[in-house]
Amino acid sequence: MLEIYSSHLDDHIPDWYNLARQVDTHIIALVTEGKVHYRLDGKAVPANKGDLLFIPRGTRREARNDADGTHQKYTVLFGGSLDELPFFGAAAPIVRRTRSFDYFKEKMQLLHRHSIERRPYYETIRSGILTELLATLGRELLTPPVPLRKLSAVRKLEQHILTHFRRAVTLGELARLIDRSPNYTLTVFKEVTGQTPQAYMQSLRISTAMELLQHTDLPVKAISEHLGYYDTSYFYKMFRRATGMSPSAYAKARRREPR
Repeated sequence: MLEIYSSHLDDHIPDWYNLARQVDTHIIALVTEGKVHYRLDGKAVPANKGDLLFIPRGTRREARNDADGTHQKYTVLFGGSLDELPFFGAAAPIVRRTRSFDYFKEKMQLLHRHSIERRPYYETIRSGILTELLATLGRELLTPPVPLRKLSAVRKLEQHILTHFRRAVTLGELARLIDRSPNYTLTVFKEVTGQTPQAYMQSLRISTAMELLQHTDLPVKAISEHLGYYDTSYFYKMFRRATGMSPSAYAKARRREPR
């Protein structure tokens, strides 16, 4: 059984650091931007964007910003154990370049949002999200690390999609970007990220739509067109599939929440 004590978003905090001490909780952290330097049980451990860390209870931890700038990361402090996951019994920190960065980022953001909103049953929901995250990490640890050449190619593809996701990004376009065949491009993207380029593009569109619905007064039709959905009914379908509610219902629920 897992118990979450706190979750944190360190969002480009100047002069950020953690003093050296033995931690009394388990910690899972995802670096989403920049670079952060850890010292774990006396060993220097640099962590870059895309790195996932599991720091078990009892580890002596120290951390600070990189000399060249700040960083952004999500961190969850928790207790308990999942006995079926071997790394809980290993008592050694894990630093892993995840092959499912966007999945982990989305889940960490969601867990943190539940921690802030504290709506009914949020503790149960958070525990479920954390269990899924840890089990997915366990699954990743069973597979060999992604070769650097594949990882570099996919990061290039992700950046291109991130820049152009409001329009249709074709598989052929992505293939030309890394000078490979469309079939290879699709295969390597799914191998590294766990999803297709199309699914990644859709997740970016829906995440952006959620932000716009919550923080602006733009009508649903305008948001749909802004994100490249020129058929509003299709936008409704994709949004409901991802969130379980319509864009209109989501906007109504979020805009009445205290900010």
